[in-house]
Amino acid sequence: MLLVERALRDRRLLDAKWVDGYFGTTTVAAYAKYQKSLGLTGLDTNGLPGKTSLTRLGAGRFKVTNVIDPGTRVSTGGFVINTRTRSMLAEAKRLLGRDLTLDQGSYNPGGDPTSAGTHDGGGVVDVSPPHPPPRPPTATASARPASSATTSTATTKDRSPTSPDRSPTTPPSSPPATTSRDPATARANASRTPPPPSGTRSSKPSASTTTPATPAHTRTSAQAPKAT
Repeated sequence: MLLVERALRDRRLLDAKWVDGYFGTTTVAAYAKYQKSLGLTGLDTNGLPGKTSLTRLGAGRFKVTNVIDPGTRVSTGGFVINTRTRSMLAEAKRLLGRDLTLDQGSYNPGGDPTSAGTHDGGGVVDVSPPHPPPRPPTATASARPASSATTSTATTKDRSPTSPDRSPTTPPSSPPATTSRDPATARANASRTPPPPSGTRSSKPSASTTTPATPAHTRTSAQAPKAT
């Protein structure tokens, strides 16, 4: 590429600072001017070196060898390309191990203004890989295991401050003792008091203790007085 740029520089078509071996837009524009200077028109002035223009530019500087013939034009997938491009696409598919979709052919003059004429005269195509099928959702992303959901619910219920359930480790409290204000009920409850253990003297008489008999003189004094 440096040989081509130096030849354009010497013809005062390219500034010396652009002689860098890079075939950029500035070099393309300079080569297009050179093609027009040869009296070429149309696609022959697109700034891409062809056999005729390159041979004349290299006279006395370099020789053009191994000229690549693009071959005849063919239709592939509804797009027009040449046989060389078709062979290159087949080799690319083989090396990649996947199919390639042709989006724009090599001969599509004015078909895509954003292509800047690169598809007007052959040699350039637009391809894209096929879109992969959508991945199915994974089990972990779609649902949680049933056991985890059950455990979570049980834990929430036991720890809820408003839940009526009690922890299984806390024994139920005994019901509070009630005091009856009814005398008859109180006496009945007192009669149920168990007797003291054997050999223990009680300070209070048992409810079953028998009242001692009244002495004899007490019965005599209780008799009616004799009549005088």
